[in-house]
Amino acid sequence: MWVKKNGMTPGFLATGLENERATPIFLAQIAVVIIHRNHEGKLNVVPEFKRHQWFLLLAKSRVSDAAWNQIQESTREAKVNIIIRDLVEMDAFSGDFSEAQDLRERGRSKTRHMMSTMEFGIAKGFRDVISDDWMIKDGLVSFGKYGSGMQSPKIIGVAKNFTSVQKFYSHTGKTKERESVVSLLGELPPHHRTTAYQGYGGSTAFWYLRLRKSQQLLYPLFGVLKVEIPVLPEQPIVTGLLDEISGALLAEQFVTPYGSDDRWHSHLYPLYQAEHAAKQSFYSTEIIQGCINNAIKIHRK
Repeated sequence: MWVKKNGMTPGFLATGLENERATPIFLAQIAVVIIHRNHEGKLNVVPEFKRHQWFLLLAKSRVSDAAWNQIQESTREAKVNIIIRDLVEMDAFSGDFSEAQDLRERGRSKTRHMMSTMEFGIAKGFRDVISDDWMIKDGLVSFGKYGSGMQSPKIIGVAKNFTSVQKFYSHTGKTKERESVVSLLGELPPHHRTTAYQGYGGSTAFWYLRLRKSQQLLYPLFGVLKVEIPVLPEQPIVTGLLDEISGALLAEQFVTPYGSDDRWHSHLYPLYQAEHAAKQSFYSTEIIQGCINNAIKIHRK
């Protein structure tokens, strides 16, 4: 079993000013890690599938070409690899930009797009090398709300958080009944799953799996995972496959003691370990602030 985990920390640095123009500036670091559980049950980070990347985000249209080129030149001299990205550029998460929008609100969605791009890249590299083993992706396999996502066999996505406003419809004879996520999952027994539902025009299927009794938790949706899988001709979505996947996930449910993580009720052990491995690649906020303050002092001298 292989587990992919990502992490991101977008941070607003400052407002860049050039004559009458202004742009917010964000600094983001993204880490993507794949860990492997071998046949002896041990988890190990796979160096070939570990990435850490810095991004500097600002609006290209809000600065002159000379300033943009100078910023790019400055990043080439940095001791870490920094990629410049345009906040205004359209992507699947941020959408098109209009002047009425606040550019500061696009920083996080832009970072999510870059994180998904890195996820897709490392997943493709993994599948090119490892074609037979299963991979669990932290989060859904679909590309946000804009696409069917990773259409590869033997990849599933596991989401610890999901929307509570989704509606489901069932047919009883000629009667069509609507049911909410809360009513669907509130009475779902522990270690049971729902039926599989169609997602993204039939390109994915998803179901819910309860890890713990709802009576032991603060909210009916706690202790539940949302599992998503691509629908492919070579991988039919049958009961046996979903039961096998669900059983494997249930075996990984005991991970963190209460209070050590807000998502303890729906965490899985390999995802938790992969998450910590990704975070170890990050520079701390204190180190980043120290580097910025030191650079400012040097510049003023």
